[in-house]
Amino acid sequence: MIVNYSFKNFRSYYDMQEFSMAAKSYNDNEQNLQEIDDSIATKSNKLLKSAILLGCNGAGKSNFVASLGYLTYLIKQSYVNFQNNKQTSFFASEKFKFIDEAKNEPTCFSLEFIANDNSNYSYELELDVDKDIPFVRKETLSKRLNNGKNRLAFSQYIFHRNFDEIVEGDNSIMNLFNFIKPQKEFLLISYLFTSNLNDTILDLINPVKNWFNNLCIIEADTEIMIDLNLITEKDLDFVTKIISAYTRPLSRIVKSSNQLDIMPEELRTPQVAINTLNKKYPNGLPGVITILQNGVFAQDLIGIFNIFNSDGKQTGDFKYSIFDTSSRILSKGEKKIIFLMLYIKQALDKGSVILVDEMETSLHKNVCELIIDMFNDNDVNKNKAQAIFTTQNINMIDYKFRKDQVFLIRKDQMWGKSNISSLAQISKTEKVIRKDVKLSKIFEKEIEGTTSPINLNLIKTILN
Repeated sequence: MIVNYSFKNFRSYYDMQEFSMAAKSYNDNEQNLQEIDDSIATKSNKLLKSAILLGCNGAGKSNFVASLGYLTYLIKQSYVNFQNNKQTSFFASEKFKFIDEAKNEPTCFSLEFIANDNSNYSYELELDVDKDIPFVRKETLSKRLNNGKNRLAFSQYIFHRNFDEIVEGDNSIMNLFNFIKPQKEFLLISYLFTSNLNDTILDLINPVKNWFNNLCIIEADTEIMIDLNLITEKDLDFVTKIISAYTRPLSRIVKSSNQLDIMPEELRTPQVAINTLNKKYPNGLPGVITILQNGVFAQDLIGIFNIFNSDGKQTGDFKYSIFDTSSRILSKGEKKIIFLMLYIKQALDKGSVILVDEMETSLHKNVCELIIDMFNDNDVNKNKAQAIFTTQNINMIDYKFRKDQVFLIRKDQMWGKSNISSLAQISKTEKVIRKDVKLSKIFEKEIEGTTSPINLNLIKTILN
């Protein structure tokens, strides 16, 4: 679970932004809170199960989601990219663009989270660029230790890195570093040390790597595409029952896998892969391409629908590729429900964190409310999963959210800087909120600026 997250100088965010999932002391919708051990908490022993970020078009909602996605990408891929000579392509363009000083300042991230080993970790990273070459200025990973006295237990470094030197760390990491460095340049300055901590110190770093591997980020500008290798029959049965209850006479969803007449080496780069697939399969290839040691496969999800006669008797079935974009058997919204529910099911099973940008796009409000309820309900969310959603629909915040679950994103008109503020922090009232009163109504002044300022009078002025 995320406890606290802060970052600066990334895309539309120039100033330091602070986002906290630590619950405030309100006696309101307490089912939305997850209680955790005092020994691993910092400011609160209760965390929010879900949160929502409200902002208008262009305010910076997607950039907030992308910031966590970018940090995760670096941790998982920066060493691999460096080995493949891609170190110049993964960082240089992400700084804030509209203030001169930003180009000479680092991009910073700080994330406090609770991993599945029930330990509290903090990760900090400062990145900069010199002549289009990215380099790491600072990187630290620490673990909060229980001193048996209070929840503000002290933290101990797993490692603390400045540029290409480890200045402090666990004995196993220091020994590894001291052993290898004389033989070769161990901490090359252009990749994250975390991305190269492998089986040598597996027990020490594994909970952290697993947490980032399980973090699910669904951006609004990319088509949702689930990794079919992770999907089980139980997952598909879960989604089938949801869609069947929703609109369709769907009998079941099954996975299919067909080997293609393509060698793995023919898909060595993304562009070569696209050209090869278009040439050999000009009519399109529904499904997900998976490259394995024994060949290239097109994996697909097949929906099987029941066919009935006018008397209501089932006479057969109809098979349909869910990835097929040329057919309209399933609407765009139904497909989004299928893929989104598969991700949500995995998050609930693993007790992981999921971020969904513009969740309400293509979805009925009842579906959005159902998803929120799934994370806030103890009987459904048994493994401490956590969900963060962004929206531009102000009505979304009125559905069973506490004010500390609502975050507002605005962009100033002069600099184009995005800023995040918690509704709990900026609200001037501490009155108990009645359940029959909408948050959007109580805090309508605070919410100003999170909706689009464009109106018909402005259009008339522009035209004249």
